[in-house]
Amino acid sequence: MTHYQASAIRSNYGWRQNRTLNQKLQEVQKFGNVSRSVLAIVIVLVLGLVYVSQATKAGSLAGPISEMEAKVASLKEENEGLTVEVASMQSLGELKKSEVAGTLSTPGSVQLVD
Repeated sequence: MTHYQASAIRSNYGWRQNRTLNQKLQEVQKFGNVSRSVLAIVIVLVLGLVYVSQATKAGSLAGPISEMEAKVASLKEENEGLTVEVASMQSLGELKKSEVAGTLSTPGSVQLVD
């Protein structure tokens, strides 16, 4: 044993210093547990807020989307009705009744080309 070790043992200086360090470490560890708990709670709260904000954002977008889908459905029905109307106007009987067809004359003689 060296002279320094012997004098440190005799004065109990090392033991007192070690004890104060242990007390400080225990205080830091206690604060560490509390801060970890607070940090975990904060993380859970932030994740919850993000989830709620995303859910409400999706819910708020559902209204305009359903309105647009209803408009698309009504436009498709109108398109089908107009398609039927165009087909009926293009029929041969309808074309003969038109003003343009009334001004046309019938051909006198028809010659076929070979």
